[in-house]
Amino acid sequence: MDTRPIGHSTSEQAAFIILSRVDLASVLENSAEEVPVYFREFDGLGEYCAEKKLAVKELPGISSSDAMLVSGYFNGCLGLFVDFVWASAASNKYRDAVKAKWELRDPGRTLPSNLHADHIVNRGSLKDLQAAGFDPWVMLFEVPWSANVGFGGRVERGRDQIAIAESRINLNGLLLYKLFATDFPKSQDDFHKTLENIGGQINHEGWLKKVKEEMAPYMPGKI
Repeated sequence: MDTRPIGHSTSEQAAFIILSRVDLASVLENSAEEVPVYFREFDGLGEYCAEKKLAVKELPGISSSDAMLVSGYFNGCLGLFVDFVWASAASNKYRDAVKAKWELRDPGRTLPSNLHADHIVNRGSLKDLQAAGFDPWVMLFEVPWSANVGFGGRVERGRDQIAIAESRINLNGLLLYKLFATDFPKSQDDFHKTLENIGGQINHEGWLKKVKEEMAPYMPGKI
């Protein structure tokens, strides 16, 4: 039985997710721009990275058709370094891709089994696009299983398919919650504790407001 206090990671999880969260939080706190987490085709990701002065690199042992590493100083700004993995929604090598990223960043470290390599935009919502012949690409993020499984069951399950005309999706409050929460709350008190925990990681009132407003309908009691 997991008896961790709400909002706390195990030590083996924290070594991975904290660095990824810091990378993303730095961009959110210091840039007014929207952060994409999905492109309908790889070309859209390539164009975005060129615009933001980010390098698109191959990962060791991973085909470029499966996943790529996006890294560099966002908009060329020192201090705004990002290091994210993007993967084709059709690929099953997404966990291997995240492992390859960490082998580059910290050789010898093993990705713990209770840390999911999560597609920020759920792959299940991309089936119509794939059936239409598109190859959607989605940003991956290290997410504790306890947050990912709960979010999938309560929020993502049964959601509509992404429209074929949707060429790009940006990060929103719902998705940000999944990335920065450690557990999926079972009560209103848990929810408020989780919001406080997220507030300790992202110093941006606008984003915290989005998280609270967009997640509230899914919480016990509909806060």
